[in-house]
Amino acid sequence: MNLLDQYLNQYEITRYQLAKVSGISNGRWGELNKKGLEHYSVRHLRAIAMVIGKPSHEVLLELEELVQDDLNGFRAILDKYQVTDPNREQRLKTLLQKLDAEGYHLTPFTFNRLEEENPSKEDILKAMDNTVITLEEIIEKIESEE
Repeated sequence: MNLLDQYLNQYEITRYQLAKVSGISNGRWGELNKKGLEHYSVRHLRAIAMVIGKPSHEVLLELEELVQDDLNGFRAILDKYQVTDPNREQRLKTLLQKLDAEGYHLTPFTFNRLEEENPSKEDILKAMDNTVITLEEIIEKIESEE
């Protein structure tokens, strides 16, 4: 399930209902639903906030939490191939939160090439390990520059 639908489901609201109340077309919400949070404008956040009855800054924070729980795109491939490793997932989530707290926002990870190769559980976990190593190196570099 994509970010917008996942968020709206928490409030038992459909994109159709959101479109009716917000004045933004259902088609536009559908397009936005396929994209990451970085594509949401202030107008979109305000419209969502109006419909669910929360301040727009709270909507943004809640959406960011959902993105982090998505492990920046890793959740989709983990779920698709029924791979789970709570320790690795928590480590990745912690690193993503640390980068976010430093003001760095990553575009979601994609796995097109990996999926072309029909990955095994070990391939997916190796990709996660490599990502963790890379993020640790980035954080170390950021901290050494401060």
